[in-house]
Amino acid sequence: SLSLYDSSIGGLLPTGLGKLVLLQSLDLGRCNFTGRIPTQLGNLASLIHLTLSRNAFTGTLPTQLGSCKQLRTLNLESNKIVGPIPESFAQLPYLASVDLSNNPLRSDLDSVLTPFTARALDRVCQIIQTAGPSTPCAPLGSFRAEATEMTGTIPERLALLDDAAVVSLRHNPYLHGPLPAFQIAIPTT
Repeated sequence: SLSLYDSSIGGLLPTGLGKLVLLQSLDLGRCNFTGRIPTQLGNLASLIHLTLSRNAFTGTLPTQLGSCKQLRTLNLESNKIVGPIPESFAQLPYLASVDLSNNPLRSDLDSVLTPFTARALDRVCQIIQTAGPSTPCAPLGSFRAEATEMTGTIPERLALLDDAAVVSLRHNPYLHGPLPAFQIAIPTT
């Protein structure tokens, strides 16, 4: 575990962090880092928790982060990240919590949701085909993309995240349209 939260180190995030292949938790929130998130972080095969919140990271998310197959928590809140989310994120079977809030994604909601709804659909198909997931795939418990400057119509496939405890898209004034019909399971007694 490496936590330097609120240490005000600043500068570029060292690419050498990608050599810490046994690292399970990396918390570099509020460190004043700038520039792009290094692609080498995709080498952290044991990483479970990644927090890079409240820095000044720019550009798109590296596709290589989709190689962190153990990742459960991804907190990128309050940076300057733009663009769609890499489709490789659909291959993160344990990812349970995502926070992309306060980033100027400037993408349409549908492209931001693509990896997460693809993952949810794959999970449903696995359950139907095998009477249980053949490879573990946890439901996405929390998805936050607040104040991201996302645009477009709220897509019907947002309903695929119906097992999430939190789906927050607030403070996105350029989103429009009706909410999709969520299929809510009501427990029987």
